[in-house]
Amino acid sequence: MSLSNVKCLDECRHLEFRAAQVFHGHRLMNHVISRTDVTNKEFCGVLCFMEPKCVSYNLMTKNENGKHNCELNNATYEENKRDVEENPNYVYRGAKVKAFQKIKLTMLKVFLAFDFLLHVYLKCQFDALISS
Repeated sequence: MSLSNVKCLDECRHLEFRAAQVFHGHRLMNHVISRTDVTNKEFCGVLCFMEPKCVSYNLMTKNENGKHNCELNNATYEENKRDVEENPNYVYRGAKVKAFQKIKLTMLKVFLAFDFLLHVYLKCQFDALISS
């Protein structure tokens, strides 16, 4: 599953939940920023995408009311292996995060505009030298 933020305000991000970052029977502790019950397991990934600080989540397979307990995390297991707990009722899913800052795109546009103007200026200077 892959999600991209279409609305870029200050920063866009792309979350990619890969099979290699899924651990059945495990749960990341001490980094939970939000807990919610969801009826659809996939919705937990959507909630993670919508929370800017979320980079992974723990999903309880089913709780007593027939829903899934979705825990959003602000960290991944890669940096916090000591905080991973074995729990047969949970699935841990980590995301690969790519952030695209608008400022970088703006700087690229400015650079390209400057490059174009410099090229035009040098061409004009060269043409003036040849014609005189």
